[in-house]
Amino acid sequence: MGLFTNYLGNSQYINLAAKPAIKKLYTRPKSTEDKSYLSRATKDTIRTLYISDWFTFATVNVCAVNYAKPKFEIISKNSKSVKVWDKFFKDMRNYGSNTSLRRLRAEIKSDSVAFGAGYLEYVYDQSGREIVDLKRIDSSIIEHAKNKKGKLLLDWKGQSIGYVLHLGPNTDTSNKGDTPPVQFAGALNLTQGDIFLNPERIAEFPLYKLGNDTESIGVIEPSIVQAQRRQKLETAQVNAIWIRGTSPLFAYIGDPTHEPTPQMMEDGVDAITELRHSQAMAFPYYNKVDSINIQTDKTINDVMDNLMYGEAGAAGIPLPFVTGQGEATNRSTLATQKELFESNIQEKITNFDEDWNNQVMRKLVEINEFPEAELMSEELRLEEKDNTVSRLKAFFDMKALAPEEIRQFALKSETVVEDKEAYKTFLESADKMAEKIGIPIEEEKDSKKKEEEKNTKSPANDTNE
Repeated sequence: MGLFTNYLGNSQYINLAAKPAIKKLYTRPKSTEDKSYLSRATKDTIRTLYISDWFTFATVNVCAVNYAKPKFEIISKNSKSVKVWDKFFKDMRNYGSNTSLRRLRAEIKSDSVAFGAGYLEYVYDQSGREIVDLKRIDSSIIEHAKNKKGKLLLDWKGQSIGYVLHLGPNTDTSNKGDTPPVQFAGALNLTQGDIFLNPERIAEFPLYKLGNDTESIGVIEPSIVQAQRRQKLETAQVNAIWIRGTSPLFAYIGDPTHEPTPQMMEDGVDAITELRHSQAMAFPYYNKVDSINIQTDKTINDVMDNLMYGEAGAAGIPLPFVTGQGEATNRSTLATQKELFESNIQEKITNFDEDWNNQVMRKLVEINEFPEAELMSEELRLEEKDNTVSRLKAFFDMKALAPEEIRQFALKSETVVEDKEAYKTFLESADKMAEKIGIPIEEEKDSKKKEEEKNTKSPANDTNE
């Protein structure tokens, strides 16, 4: 299966065989919903808030960094197959943007956190029969295809017919994009600077799917009202400080023997005005300068704190993780918050790997005829390294883990380059040193302990007759 496209400016065949043949025919789901959530905030609003607001950026950054933190590996049937995949992901930068697989996945995860979904494009070679690159798409300018009434355009399977990329009204789109399906060409809403992209060309990685099973939502949009209110309060407070930043000065003019005149009042105002810019000033003895103590309204700070709690809570992140200010939270509560946050991010990591394997890995297997493989991430762990060492030592003391198992865990978590020969030499020298100073090695300890238990066993305790 394939199609001809003018995406690169010339007629080109693209292999679209992205899914295996389905043995059983099925009908369109009766519960298919094509209504879009029209009352949502626009992506332009989300992008502006993400770029210009410190708290929103910090919230997305904390979530995205931990989302992309676990290492991943390619799992296949043998090492030769893994090398095929490693070579492809290493050679990607030779065709498109100069980025690695790790950074590409991290950037897509960051897009999904901010805008609800991350997107990448499969870049084909000139023949259109092989994928040579994976390109990230700006999530703030792409959306599912809709008609002029704002309803989603779905195919007979209830899936989106494609995507619309908003490149801007001044963009030349003559040699960009794909040709929309004929049956939807008249209904598709395309404005100046928009192009259509076939769904077979795009891989989508949603963060939270909405009820229509097509659109998705990120962590900014649910609390966007709180963010905008907080920004207005910050602006109002800054303006108040600008106007009343320092205590206003005033002067008592005259005394019982010096009746103040309009000219004396005017001279006094000029003098205290000049005082703001001068380090020294002289006043008549019958003039007295004083200041008004101005205090900011503490209610504004309380409201702003509540709004920040709301934003962090909507993202599923404890507020101290975002601000880094060490709010008054006891260790027990903070440990519970960290555990919930870790569980929340781990679910996203699992979902992302599932989407990556179902779309990218499967697509490359079918188009490029690569060997079957999956990409799996390690589990996210936010605990301190000292706690991890204590926990592993407890497992060792309980004889629940062998030293070699603990060593393998340490090699992965500490990113240490394994040197088997050096480790073997170290063990041999340790055993020799133990024998030299009379300390039995672990196997000798176990054999001696069993021998002692056997010798101390009393025949009187034997219940067998």
